[in-house]
Amino acid sequence: MAITLGTGSLTLLTLGVAITLVASERPEQGVAGRSRDLTAPAVPAGIAARLVEGAPGQVQLSWDANHSDADLAGYVVYRSAHPEGGYQPITAEPVLTNTWTDPQAPAGNDCFYRIAARDADRNESALSGFISVRTLPSQEMPDPGTESLRAGF
Repeated sequence: MAITLGTGSLTLLTLGVAITLVASERPEQGVAGRSRDLTAPAVPAGIAARLVEGAPGQVQLSWDANHSDADLAGYVVYRSAHPEGGYQPITAEPVLTNTWTDPQAPAGNDCFYRIAARDADRNESALSGFISVRTLPSQEMPDPGTESLRAGF
């Protein structure tokens, strides 16, 4: 029994792995396949946060490095004003290290952070537990037009 394949592709999904077979009408090209990982990396743990001294609105985050996922592409940092939801990603690309400083945390507010790990196939872990930090109020500078200085000689 012979099976004749035309040009096309077939994707099989089994046990968390997608296998794509590509067939060609030209026998010399044969059949090629590539498996795609569908398993998300481990959830980041050990999250810590601290205010950056002398920099209102900046929060330094750190977490335990993920050494168990060989195809780890990095970490995505999420922030919210509420612990129970509304988390939005605040890193444009995955962070390659296990520390990151939020340069624009809302000053004078509680901020809640969660971290996700992302692999090379763009699988993202569930969000970590949250860490909270209260940022310092912004330092208000006097308006040079309304403040006067008095010097004594």
